[in-house]
Amino acid sequence: MLTTNTSLLEGLLDQGNDVLWSLFCRRYRPVIIAVGRRLGLSEPEAEDASQEALLAFANSYRDGRYQADKGRLRSWLLGIAGNKIRDVQRRRPREIAAGGDDSLPGAIAGAVDEHTLSDVWDVEWRRAVVKECLAHVRKKVDPATMRAFELLVLEEWEADRVAETLNINRNSVYQAKSRVLAHMRQIHKELESDW
Repeated sequence: MLTTNTSLLEGLLDQGNDVLWSLFCRRYRPVIIAVGRRLGLSEPEAEDASQEALLAFANSYRDGRYQADKGRLRSWLLGIAGNKIRDVQRRRPREIAAGGDDSLPGAIAGAVDEHTLSDVWDVEWRRAVVKECLAHVRKKVDPATMRAFELLVLEEWEADRVAETLNINRNSVYQAKSRVLAHMRQIHKELESDW
């Protein structure tokens, strides 16, 4: 069901393995983009930083620079992503001075300190893991159960309103929540260890 970091990384050693490269990008690209956006990059800048970070990561990994016994993959990826985000931020003043567009949000923002970068990374990482958990749970539970959960938990509707809208009883709403959360806990455990 879930591709572990080990199998994902082994696949990245083969530069022609487009399937695992796509999975790698699908897994980590949104996190890097979200971090870049939260730190003041425009959407295109965040996209650029993400692409540069993922390529730098793959090249470093293929060169044997990642050592799992010295830290988690996400910590290493954070370091690379942070450097690429800072690179984009450093390029900004030169572009603005040369007549570039300085109307972008955070166009003159300074470089981000390690603590802020780490905090933003952790928040976005957790969001990505929860999103991935929800995607896996959607495959395991029936749509009505998932919809009851979404309305109650994600959209914060009152249980009575959910029950009335879905034409089920209030107890069924809470059972749906319980079922989905049980699946999410299990998947979250796997993702936390495998991501």
